[in-house]
Amino acid sequence: MPPPPQDLLDEIEAINSIYEEDTLTAFSCTANPSREDTATSLLLLKLPTSTILRLSFPSSYPSAPPAVLAVHASAGVKGTGARDLETFRGAVGNVYEAGGVCVFDAVEEFNRLHAGAQEAGAKAQAQGSGSAAAGGGGGEDGPRGSDGELLDAEDKDDDHDDDHDHDHDAGYEEGTGGAGAGKKCPVDDDQRILACPPPPWAATPPLAEQKSTFVGRAAVASSPRQAGDYLRHLVLTDRKVRDATHNISAWRISGRGAPGEQSSSPTQDYDDDGETAAGGRLLRLLQLMDVWDVVVVVSRWYGGVKLGPKRFAIINAVGRDAVVLAGLGGEKGGGGGGRGKGRKKK
Repeated sequence: MPPPPQDLLDEIEAINSIYEEDTLTAFSCTANPSREDTATSLLLLKLPTSTILRLSFPSSYPSAPPAVLAVHASAGVKGTGARDLETFRGAVGNVYEAGGVCVFDAVEEFNRLHAGAQEAGAKAQAQGSGSAAAGGGGGEDGPRGSDGELLDAEDKDDDHDDDHDHDHDAGYEEGTGGAGAGKKCPVDDDQRILACPPPPWAATPPLAEQKSTFVGRAAVASSPRQAGDYLRHLVLTDRKVRDATHNISAWRISGRGAPGEQSSSPTQDYDDDGETAAGGRLLRLLQLMDVWDVVVVVSRWYGGVKLGPKRFAIINAVGRDAVVLAGLGGEKGGGGGGRGKGRKKK
C-alpha cells in the first residue's frame, strides 16, 4: 500500500500546527492492486464547528483535488453535519487550484461561508421580528442616503469592506498602523523610533530546516502604532533581520491601552512580507491561542531549498514558541495583558 503523497504529509503537519493537533488525521489508505495510480489516502478533518468530515486524497494530489466524501461525526443540532458537509464542499470548489494544496484555504473559506450564513440568518430573524413589531407595515423603511434612496446592507457596509486594506496603507504611509509599518516609515519617524528604548523582544533560538533558518520574536504591544514601531526598530537595528528573505509579522491589540492611554476598538493585522499567506496563518495562530496585546515576527533566511507547505508549520511553530517565551502563552503564564492556551503538550 503506497504512502500518502509528500505534499499531503507536509500539509497534515502544517494544518495540525496552525489548528489543533488532531485537526487532520489519517483514517486509512486504499488501493486498487491492479492500478497503483488509483491509490487514495482517507483523512478525517475536524472543522471549527466540531463536525468531522471524511476526505479522500488521490495519489496525484495536489494536481488532482480531494473529494469530500461524507460526515464522519457531528455534534450539535440535527442537520448541522449535513449543512457543514455541503458548505465545505463548496469551500473546496471555491479555493482549489490544480497544483496547489488547499485544505487550509478550504477551512478558512468554510469559516467565511459559515459566518456569512449565520449573519444572514440573524439578519433575517431580526427583520422578521421588526416587521412583526411594526404590524407588517414599514417594510420599505430603513436608512437612507443623502439622495433619499434606501440603503441596502452592502451600501451600509461599504465603509467597512476596505478597512483591512486601508489599515495597511495607513500603516505603511505613516508608520503608525499595520505590521507592515515596520518597513516604510518617514526618516523623521525612524529617528523618533531609534530614540525610544529597545522593544522587549523574546526571541527563539534559530531553527534550521533544509538550509533555511527561522527565528521568532514576540513582544507585548499596547497599540497598533507601538506594534509598528517595534517592527521598524528591529529592522533598523538588526542587520541580520534586515537581510532576512522574509520577516512575517502579525499583531493583535485589545484596545485597552497602557496606563494613561485612551482605550480603542480591538484591532489585528498581519504582513506576509513576500511569503504568500504566511502572515494570515500567523495571525490565525494568535487567534487560536487567544492572545492579545502582542506583536510577533518570524524571520526566514531562505537557503535555496523549497520547503513546500511544511514552511507554514515551521513558521507557526516558531511564532508560537516566541509568544510563549514572551509570557503570553499558556505554558509560561499569561502576563503582559495577554491570555492564551499555548501549545499543547504531547
